Amino acid sequence: MKEKIQWIWNEHAAGRLRLDAIGEYYKTKAGLENKATLMNSSYISKNNDGKPPYQPAIFIYTPRLLMLVRVQQKVPSDFNQMSKNTFVLGLVHEATHFERGEEYYTTETPTDETQLLEEDRVWLKVSQLAVRRMRTIGQPLDVDFLEVDDILQRCNYKRGCVEFLDYLRTGGKTPRSPTVYRQPQ
Repeated sequence: MKEKIQWIWNEHAAGRLRLDAIGEYYKTKAGLENKATLMNSSYISKNNDGKPPYQPAIFIYTPRLLMLVRVQQKVPSDFNQMSKNTFVLGLVHEATHFERGEEYYTTETPTDETQLLEEDRVWLKVSQLAVRRMRTIGQPLDVDFLEVDDILQRCNYKRGCVEFLDYLRTGGKTPRSPTVYRQPQ
């Protein structure tokens, strides 16, 4: 987990990774608000025209972030340990998507099925490398991470588990929108 956070820090400092705060809720492909999405990642056009050169970007949806703080803290300010852990695990999750490389995301628009399999890969890796360790040492975790880890544990931490894929399809952890698009305004 430390390596992913360090990678984000280094890439952002070098101007190779964008971190954008978006002042509205995430919008689905159909244009509907999804208030559950805290962040997502993508390769965006540096020129905002949908064409190369591309740059990795992590979008943080500030209304969801504020809701996270309010729900977990029960006050409209400050972060408690659970909200910090949720935020960091979200960053780690999004950074893990970038392991696939730019070509994976920019050569063609991913299908729902390829996005589903990518989410399966990423949730599994984050659960194995970060969530399990945090649970073991008693760190407070958001229910989403606990629920996912419980399912993956029942699946023996194997990719392609039917129970987990069904959860992704129906439980709110659905594949994100196509990964190459114009920067949100």
